[in-house]
Amino acid sequence: MEKPDFYEEIKDYCLRYHPFIAEDEEELTARAHMAQDTFDRCKENGMNYDYAKHEANLVLYDGLNFSLYEMIEDIIDEKHLKLTGLDKMAKHMCILLKPIVDKYEINDDFGGTVEYDYLRKELDEQITAYIRKTGLDQF
Repeated sequence: MEKPDFYEEIKDYCLRYHPFIAEDEEELTARAHMAQDTFDRCKENGMNYDYAKHEANLVLYDGLNFSLYEMIEDIIDEKHLKLTGLDKMAKHMCILLKPIVDKYEINDDFGGTVEYDYLRKELDEQITAYIRKTGLDQF
């Protein structure tokens, strides 16, 4: 079955910033179809390509502007550990740290807020403790 036009775009984005969503073909396909429908509707209503693309992207990326995975990956990277599999560790930490993250109301406007800074600090402390506990800082 042929994938909608926006499918590869959302798949690539999610592989980088939302790896758990990237594994959900139904979610990716649904987002791509909704974005395509929005794009087509805008074009049918006489909107130019750039406007139609912009509106489609709002639908395609709705709720995905903040990436916990990227935040965790950045925190781990800042530790300058000499290990392979940073992506696997970041995914593992996403699961381990979910109870902390669930305390925050995360939305597309979360980045740059005071709560964002609090979450980042809290995650940094937990990741540092995990690294020390597991001896990953010894490599």
